[in-house]
Amino acid sequence: MAEPCHLTNAPITEAVVDLRVHPYENFEPPRTSPIADYLDVQPITHHEIALDTRQIVDHGRIGSKFTSADERRIVQIRKDGLTFSRLEPYTDWSDVWRSAAEWIQFYLEHRKRVEIRRIALRYINRLALPIKDYEVDVKQFLTAPPEPPPELKYPVASFLSQVKIAGHDNRLQATIHQVLLPVEQSASPGHRIVVLDIDAFVEEVFQITASTEGLEGLLRRFQALRAFKNELFFAFITDQTVAMYK
Repeated sequence: MAEPCHLTNAPITEAVVDLRVHPYENFEPPRTSPIADYLDVQPITHHEIALDTRQIVDHGRIGSKFTSADERRIVQIRKDGLTFSRLEPYTDWSDVWRSAAEWIQFYLEHRKRVEIRRIALRYINRLALPIKDYEVDVKQFLTAPPEPPPELKYPVASFLSQVKIAGHDNRLQATIHQVLLPVEQSASPGHRIVVLDIDAFVEEVFQITASTEGLEGLLRRFQALRAFKNELFFAFITDQTVAMYK
């Protein structure tokens, strides 16, 4: 486990703030951006195909997708929730929350009262690591890489692992994916890309309104998720990996 610290060059390619709510069938998604700088607006539609009859059921427009002018911030507003994404280059948590909170405030005002069922904070990290020989190099950078049986002497070409972890009180949970991309997707000669994808979440039903107290309470919940996410991130990498991104 690496010593937690601030990473000046954090390898975050996407940070996601996600709210899942009780669906409101009469919800009318906004068709114009309520916040300046989000110029591109696209509909989110939903279709289902019945396998037995092959008939297509059109559920129509269930939400709207907004993209900022710099294409670094993307928001989805749906009848069943809201998802805010900050793409690279990553700034910091305060900037991510400030941008997400603008949209959450609007969503709550648009819906009046919301029953939240799940909140999540997902960070996708793309690590460019100098791995030439898997068996020799990988444990210098990752603390829990997937390992084949020792009897097999074949080289590892790539891997995909998933671990689900429950916090001490079983309230905070997380799903962690580790992916070693194939050689042809390497960042540069002598390097391999490892994707460390951490989705920290709480499945809990509670009511929230568009009030200062409501947003402050929601922020406290997300701050707890962020602390949990950071603990997991540094647990899966070594100090040598940290040194590359300080």
